[in-house]
Amino acid sequence: MDNKKLSPLPQAKERDPYIDILKGIGIMSIVIGHSAAITIPAIKFNSAVFVYGYHIMIFMFVLGFLFNKDKCVPPFTYIGKTIVSMGKLYFVYSVIFLLLHNQLLKWGFISNVPFEFDALAIKIVNALLFNCEESMLGAMWFVPMYVFAAIIFSSLFYIAEKSKFPMALHIAFTCITMTIGLMMHSGTPWYLYHIQTSVLALPVCYFGFFVKKYWNVLKKGITWYGGIIAAVGLHFILTTKHGGIELAANQIITPYLFYPATILGVYYCLALAKVISMFKYPCKLFAYVGKNSFHIMALHFVCLKLVDVIYGLISNQGPEIYSKFPVAFDFWYIYYPVGIFLPLGIIELCKLIRKYATLGVSKLYALAFKKSKKKEDADS
Repeated sequence: MDNKKLSPLPQAKERDPYIDILKGIGIMSIVIGHSAAITIPAIKFNSAVFVYGYHIMIFMFVLGFLFNKDKCVPPFTYIGKTIVSMGKLYFVYSVIFLLLHNQLLKWGFISNVPFEFDALAIKIVNALLFNCEESMLGAMWFVPMYVFAAIIFSSLFYIAEKSKFPMALHIAFTCITMTIGLMMHSGTPWYLYHIQTSVLALPVCYFGFFVKKYWNVLKKGITWYGGIIAAVGLHFILTTKHGGIELAANQIITPYLFYPATILGVYYCLALAKVISMFKYPCKLFAYVGKNSFHIMALHFVCLKLVDVIYGLISNQGPEIYSKFPVAFDFWYIYYPVGIFLPLGIIELCKLIRKYATLGVSKLYALAFKKSKKKEDADS
């Protein structure tokens, strides 16, 4: 495949597959992290622990990578589009799973309490504010965090660009947000919308922006063997006595290891994406997955639990076993493909239904118009 077409620099209006491949790696890693792990005791390898080292921050890197200061400064339109585009999908999926909550509880997908009408109504209203609490949407905590990171990052970027010394201020903002983000994670407080993680992600957004700015030089240093070295380095950090990274639980190893681990994880993803982009069909597959990353994030939990429920019923196990969350069994070889590809199948089915429904409405409208026209002609 032509490498020029895969350059992350926006030289054309066509969607860049390289970015979608990065997002594909990110969302596949999220599914892996929420599924049963592949372990290699001899080297202390755990697939879930490994992907947790980068799977959230690769999306924040992409946010900065795609940030176009010519279009996003001042940031008001950018902020509005981000809130609307993310909020719309967040609300739709929230309503769907809130309405299905009691039925999923009955089927054994989750172990929770049923929702009364009043509680359901309040939760639907809260979904408009990016604050929906629903088991099947556990991974969606990422959405408000991402939105707030985009708002803060674009605002800081605007302030810096309007100053006399923009580069100095960009560097200062990077250092300040890095310090504040690490301090917010040093204790045990929880902030609304995971705002602590939004702040922690701002230096990664800046990192993504400047990597894109100097990509013509930096891309030469992205190599397959560099990716292996980065993966080994990340694995070494994550297997130290300090523990791993789990941002949903406010866990960042230690303040002095989090950003080195993140940079190694990002480099690993960049190198892996570069390798994938060299092959036609893997390139198309990962790009397709990346384009649908939001849908996979929203749907993969229910798909994983579908595997548990089916196996639990076949093996005559009770709901107290197969309702364990996020997964109840050690079927990583089933969870991984189901968690990634079943959501894609659901989305394609919805698109197909919508297409034929729209076509049917159009035909009915055309038929009605034709009959009306004939009647008018007959009357005249």
